[in-house]
Amino acid sequence: MDKDIVELWEKNKYKLREYFATHEQSLYSDYESLVKLIVEFILNDESSLELYNPYRITVINEGDCQGILIFIIPKDNFYLTEKDFLVTYVYYGSCAACDTLKRIRYDYFNDDNGFNDDSVPNQEQIEDYMTLCLHIIQHMKKLY
Repeated sequence: MDKDIVELWEKNKYKLREYFATHEQSLYSDYESLVKLIVEFILNDESSLELYNPYRITVINEGDCQGILIFIIPKDNFYLTEKDFLVTYVYYGSCAACDTLKRIRYDYFNDDNGFNDDSVPNQEQIEDYMTLCLHIIQHMKKLY
């Protein structure tokens, strides 16, 4: 774990929690969306001199119905060197039994009402989204 990244997590995680509590789940329905939110709310701290570009993330998908997603996150600079990238990863699966994000999104729906992707998550889901984002942060490190 990168100490500076963990400090940013501790300082800014409330922003991400507030976002989850007030925005519908369809806005962060895949892992790339979550990584973008981490960049926006956690890494790009208003006091930081190092900003990252959430719209230029490169995703390497090694798998089909299950596998690994590798995210390469560049700084928001015009000229980049090998020192200007972060990398993180997640393992994914094809169903709620083997994929964390699918379990968070689908395990909490009400059988009477069905799943509503346009709803904001309940408190348990928010905590689970935060834990998933923490794991993404814990895997994150500078490329060089």
